Amino acid sequence: MEINNNFDAPFGPLPALRLQYVPRWVIVNMDRKQSVAEHSFNVALIVKYIYEAKFKGSYNVEVMNSMMIEALFHDGDEIYTGDIPSPAKEHIHYDTASLIKLADMIESYRHAMLHCRDTKAIKTFVTVKLYQKITDFAVAICIGYEIIKPLLDEVK
Repeated sequence: MEINNNFDAPFGPLPALRLQYVPRWVIVNMDRKQSVAEHSFNVALIVKYIYEAKFKGSYNVEVMNSMMIEALFHDGDEIYTGDIPSPAKEHIHYDTASLIKLADMIESYRHAMLHCRDTKAIKTFVTVKLYQKITDFAVAICIGYEIIKPLLDEVK
């Protein structure tokens, strides 16, 4: 997402700052609210963790930093739309890098496991479905399960 320096823009010179006011998980009962900004920051940290674990010290720092910046803005359009629930996003094409998509799903799983206070059926549906999608997607993009396992098991 490009940052607009036009003061006549709908949300001022730095519209991305509004992400801190855009709530996530609006259709699921959570005991702790999360903003899109918090989610994006967490996704960037997970991208860094997975990238470093996959390449074990022999990686390009510029590429990793670029991916982290992209992760910070991966939901940038939600400044204008509000949070778009994941099931709706499955029908929308995004040009987000695969590692960022994996980190996005992991962060969502972690938040749901820790904070979902909806019915047991909803929580189970959300977390089990996400867990399966994460493991399938990790295999598809050649990220070993041993890399993501600590991120998933830590919250169980």
